[in-house]
Amino acid sequence: MQKPVNQRQLSWVSSLNILTTERFLEFADQLQSTSEFGPIQNPILTFSGGVLPIQLTGTPSQVRSEFEQLKDKRFTSVNFKGVFPNQNNLNMTIGANLGIGNI
Repeated sequence: MQKPVNQRQLSWVSSLNILTTERFLEFADQLQSTSEFGPIQNPILTFSGGVLPIQLTGTPSQVRSEFEQLKDKRFTSVNFKGVFPNQNNLNMTIGANLGIGNI
């Protein structure tokens, strides 16, 4: 018998100066250290779709290290994924489409 899946999807609009790649890095760091659901296992952060034809993927610290070396830090898409093992392996995915102006 299959278990029912409880999924939630929320959407909201944010201003350009609030939702930035730098703030998403801060958010990923804070979520790992202050989550009410316990520690996150396998956190993966992805930045993609920028001026440079690259995609940054890895743990938040790996992505931050590569991100800080870039001259042009504009990206159009950000995703953060993680698993909370203390909450029956609750999976979390947070994504954002970022506005970067004219490329």
